[in-house]
Amino acid sequence: MLEKYKKKRLSALNIKGYLSDDDSTTSISLTKQLTLSNFKALLQKDYGGLGDCTLTSMTASILWELPGTNIQEIYDEVERNAKKFLYNEKKGTFPLFIKAIYNRSRKFFGLSDNTKAKYIKGLCWNFNDVVNIVNSNKPVILSINNDGRNYYKNHTITIIGYAVYNVKGTERHILQVYDNWVKAISLIDYDILPAWSCINF
Repeated sequence: MLEKYKKKRLSALNIKGYLSDDDSTTSISLTKQLTLSNFKALLQKDYGGLGDCTLTSMTASILWELPGTNIQEIYDEVERNAKKFLYNEKKGTFPLFIKAIYNRSRKFFGLSDNTKAKYIKGLCWNFNDVVNIVNSNKPVILSINNDGRNYYKNHTITIIGYAVYNVKGTERHILQVYDNWVKAISLIDYDILPAWSCINF
């Protein structure tokens, strides 16, 4: 990773430069990619208070299954449940409680309340898990303490796709996400994500 990409948002516009160690993109090719269709990106600043990235990801994920539902109605229900599990604007949401909040919120809207949670990247979940979940047409809520580049810290985002690049004969694994900050797809380098992270789906 080139130094200039630290603390910088990754997107389709700069991912090949990021993956290169010499700014040459000629030896980089996209070998696999899938993105969920019709997923609406939401911005956390539009709905609740500070520290509500997890709530926004849950709202967006429910909305994706129930298009046409009033977004604020979904958000308000998610927030109501989150407050029962110690959510507040300053500290946000504790990752261990995401599954319970998500299940209660989904049940309120008539969706399955049998979601799953996996903790610790590389031990309990990996890139192939994400691929399989997205291939089964589901978004993944990802909570991380750091993205490995100090761009995202203590943040929750929604994985809506993945991409695999061949970089000089080596596979590199990229997550396509809506980060609750911008409405365009952002990218995360799965390979450098720290172990302390969790997925809910």
